[in-house]
Amino acid sequence: MLKSILPPHHPYLTHYINLVAQDELMNALNYSLEFLSSLAVSDFHDKERYAYADGKWTVKEVLQHIIDTERIMAYRALRFSRKDATELPGFDENVYSDHSFANQRSIQDILDELVLMRKSTIALYLSFNEEQLLFLGTANGNKNCAATIGFFTIGHALHHLNVIHERYGINFRYSQQ
Repeated sequence: MLKSILPPHHPYLTHYINLVAQDELMNALNYSLEFLSSLAVSDFHDKERYAYADGKWTVKEVLQHIIDTERIMAYRALRFSRKDATELPGFDENVYSDHSFANQRSIQDILDELVLMRKSTIALYLSFNEEQLLFLGTANGNKNCAATIGFFTIGHALHHLNVIHERYGINFRYSQQ
């Protein structure tokens, strides 16, 4: 599925979708998996519990937020792909973060879950045909399709990894594992 032929979607999603350099969804998902797989504990230089300001999430909480959001988006994509027209609710990311206990987990555990979540998302998207990718469903009052959700999911992770780089001062290295 090409990004350039996505159906109209809520403008909020555009920022995230535009962060994805690849135009083809499966290429983008696989490329993102390579990057996520390259993240290592040493990349975080003992900043895993660091928050750049009062009231901001720690690095671990940001990574957990990426995982939680991807899991919710994958569920929405599954529902829409199966032509389930039931309107789905939104979610409060701050409530999820408050109850994630991410700071009690090891950074390695969170990174492992992040990679497993992306692998699961890829497996799900491999099961979709074009009709399933384009069926419009409603979540949080907005119409979307599984293809749009896929590109959003990648861009959402990129957005937060960029925040970790810019606001938390963490430089990621890319390694072949």
